[in-house]
Amino acid sequence: MPGHDARVFLRGWGKSVSLDDLGRKDDGGRGGTDAVHGRGVWQVYCDDCVLRDVPALCNRHRLLRVFTACLGVLCLLISSCAGGVPELSAEGVKAYKEVKKAEMFCNSAVGYAGSTPEVVWAFRDLLAEKNADAAFKALMQEATMPGQMYALCGLWFTNQAAFKAQVTRYHAMKGKVKTMIGCIVDEEAIADLVVSKYATPIRLNGPEDTLKAWWGRNPNGSGYSDIAGGYWPSELKGEKGARRPVKRFIMKENPQLCWGTPRV
Repeated sequence: MPGHDARVFLRGWGKSVSLDDLGRKDDGGRGGTDAVHGRGVWQVYCDDCVLRDVPALCNRHRLLRVFTACLGVLCLLISSCAGGVPELSAEGVKAYKEVKKAEMFCNSAVGYAGSTPEVVWAFRDLLAEKNADAAFKALMQEATMPGQMYALCGLWFTNQAAFKAQVTRYHAMKGKVKTMIGCIVDEEAIADLVVSKYATPIRLNGPEDTLKAWWGRNPNGSGYSDIAGGYWPSELKGEKGARRPVKRFIMKENPQLCWGTPRV
């Protein structure tokens, strides 16, 4: 087969042979190893057997390569799906699902009552998990955009290198994210929520620093909030020891949602 640089292994010879060399008979005294061209089909003879039709051998080789590549991609996809959600406690799994489906990026005190929304409690539950870092990284791949913002806030505490890389990515991102800060529901540019567009944003010294400590250092200071400087991560984490209300119930006298200990 002129022009072919592919090679085949001849069992009888114990070595590989160029397809171009198969056009001539050369048994070398080794028992009749031969290549003949009949009806346009090349066949490789090896001692007592015919190995393969050479064109078929080449085609099968190409198909095998394609199949192997596809199988590799499939394995990667299966692996990524299986490893998407890290090992979490039962409470952690529940929190993961809550953050994943978040519809708004809320601060820790919303509405007229200043209540902490369930998604913020879920964020705190995830932060307390042993595999919190892996959970937040997974959420950045599959959560809603508000959920991704919570995940980014989580990385502030679990992985500063990954946090800074993701800040750069989201700061360059177009689009808006729905927010609820206090009583105000609005839409904010993703880039501005991540990195404040104002000249004097609050900048914490790191994951161990807190807003309370920052205000202590800057009693007369003022600044703007964003994720990059640690304001929103620290605000969402809240004070150490903060606990969610025991149970939500409906009072018989007044059928509205309340927080506290239910009447017996």
